[in-house]
Amino acid sequence: MINSIGRATRTMIQRLISIPVMLGMVGRLLNARMFVSALSMVLAARALAAPDFTLTLQPSSLTLIPDQESSLIISITPLDGFATNVTLSAEGLPAGVTATFQPATLTPPGTSVLTLNAATNATLGGFTLNVTGIGGGVSNTTSSSVTVNFGLLPVCTSAFTGQVTDAQTGLPVGNAVVTTGYLDGDTDSNGFYIILPSPWDRVHFARQRQSKSYIRCPWQK
Repeated sequence: MINSIGRATRTMIQRLISIPVMLGMVGRLLNARMFVSALSMVLAARALAAPDFTLTLQPSSLTLIPDQESSLIISITPLDGFATNVTLSAEGLPAGVTATFQPATLTPPGTSVLTLNAATNATLGGFTLNVTGIGGGVSNTTSSSVTVNFGLLPVCTSAFTGQVTDAQTGLPVGNAVVTTGYLDGDTDSNGFYIILPSPWDRVHFARQRQSKSYIRCPWQK
């Protein structure tokens, strides 16, 4: 009788002693699973925040006249530390229409001027212009609607574009103000600028066509 009670007591004591051990094992197992879950979330967040860039194309639509040219502006904005050269290309051009980028490769942030030229025998009608930027293993595409058709050219629909560089070093000058005397535009970090007169400005700007444009650099007041 006494031996039976002793064996039962020892068994109970052993079970009680094993409970903290089992709880410890369960705790370590849960901690390991929580660590793996947290690590997966961190890796997923890093994957989602991989360096990237965005492309915007302006205007979103335009009319291209045969034997004429029109310009669009591509703006590239870096995301999450993207700092690699991006090369631009145009797709979807109909027969008789060519595209030229200035510049064709740039490091964001920055802008490029896309000039479309239509030959006299260019295929008439509308088409979707796709502009693709590739760099650093990343590819993005934006689009604009273009119509090739004959018609009257409105006054002052063309844009003033160019690049401002230092006369001594030849380096681009960013944040410079380019003005025609009535309309102003700022250069980006690569020294490129564009001045697009609005329809309201065209009446006033027509009177300024003979004005001499000049450039005011950031250090000038």
